[in-house]
Amino acid sequence: MFPKQCFRKCALFCGITISFIVLGILIITFRAAIYKCIISKIFVLQADSYTFDMWKTNPLPMTLKLFLFNWTNPGEVLNSSVKPHFQQMGPYTFDETKEKVNITWNDNNTVSFYHLKRWWFNQSKSNGSLNDAITSINPTSLSSSYGARNWSYFLKNGLSIFLSSIAPSLHVTHTAGQVLFEGYEDSLMNMANRMPTFIVGSSLPNFDKFGWFYTRNNSETYEGHFNMDVGLTGQLGKLYSWKFMQHTPYFRDKCGDVSGSAGEFFPANLNKESLVNFFSPDLCRYMQLEYEKEVDVNGVLGYKYVAGDRLLDNGTKVPDNKCFCNDDCMPYGVLDVSACRYGTPAFVSLPHFFKADPYYGSIIDGMAPSEDLHDFYMIFEPKTGMPLKVAARIQVNLLLQPVDGIRLFQNVPKVYIPVLWFEQIVTIPSEFTIFVSLLKNFESICIAAGIVCILCAVVLEAFCCSRACNKPILSREHALKEIVPLTEKTGFEA
Repeated sequence: MFPKQCFRKCALFCGITISFIVLGILIITFRAAIYKCIISKIFVLQADSYTFDMWKTNPLPMTLKLFLFNWTNPGEVLNSSVKPHFQQMGPYTFDETKEKVNITWNDNNTVSFYHLKRWWFNQSKSNGSLNDAITSINPTSLSSSYGARNWSYFLKNGLSIFLSSIAPSLHVTHTAGQVLFEGYEDSLMNMANRMPTFIVGSSLPNFDKFGWFYTRNNSETYEGHFNMDVGLTGQLGKLYSWKFMQHTPYFRDKCGDVSGSAGEFFPANLNKESLVNFFSPDLCRYMQLEYEKEVDVNGVLGYKYVAGDRLLDNGTKVPDNKCFCNDDCMPYGVLDVSACRYGTPAFVSLPHFFKADPYYGSIIDGMAPSEDLHDFYMIFEPKTGMPLKVAARIQVNLLLQPVDGIRLFQNVPKVYIPVLWFEQIVTIPSEFTIFVSLLKNFESICIAAGIVCILCAVVLEAFCCSRACNKPILSREHALKEIVPLTEKTGFEA
């Protein structure tokens, strides 16, 4: 018969064994529920949630690279045998911070906010100086002629005289700093600010200077008001309104819808047929990226989504995109955003007209499109929908075209003038990829953990309990029999 001490030890080991078995079974059985609970804590935006601080202030260092195109032969613009030639300048690199401000939590499980962005020039990462001279098309006179292109001859003639006296040149030269953030004074803009819109032919903003990013630095309101889902009952990050609008006036029909992601959060369980939708305040429209291929980012398998037909077509390949054409539909690869840019004939493309119809590059010199340098893409871990790498690249072009009745633009060629392009690349740090990998493989990890618990229970039962009882405690008589021989050998008394 086994002694009481053995029974106690075996009972203890049996209890531990059963606990390990139950724990293993629970982990395996409820792994999906555990995963869903963890995801609900991470992918729900609340003031005290894990995600809030990273959403409120961008946790990763960001840089904005800006490239300018210097027009090297503007004096030959009327010479039909000479193509306009452009020299890329830069990059002019700026360190960037982005913060959500004026945050309002709404009763309908949405949050409203503004973006506050700040930029600082980083000379060490730049190629060139903000004092570089940049020659480009005159955007204010171009906007005036573009807005007046459908006027009567009498009105256009009046504008022609006005432009000839105020802004007699098609091109202007200013420093890179003035073209970007500092701004420069423009006589036509100053005059336009004091006159009715119909006289200058454009709804130019009431700015005292012109610059592509003028008034944007350190502004809370430039990008407008956003309202998005917090993820409690709907899709986290889904944008419901922008500038208090659910449908913008810039594009017709469904093309004017405010839809897609607000830019930070994206749907989970992406597949190779999924479209990645997000809204761009710079373009005043939603953008759609299409699956291209699988790639590896810091050891994590991701799906790469790129700018394709859904973004770059104007209705030829994707009929639904025809409503993005406000006037004439351009060849593939260039998008009309003039209505969004105060009536300025602004058209966006990928840098160097990458992926665009060869027409655009054939009428100018200086373009060298490259997939590695000029594509727009986002890479996601498909199960969680977490971005692993983003390469955002967009080029701004201004349309120069002849306008009858306006002398300055009477005989000019029709050319999409490249002005600038920007690049912003963000890659998830390696320490974050460990977290992403854990989420991606969570159910497999749970199964493995459950199996380990059950195996530990089997080992505990087979080894520990038997070891505890394989040498029963001796009675006094047996103990003395063991001890007496020892005393005879050693000379000690028991």
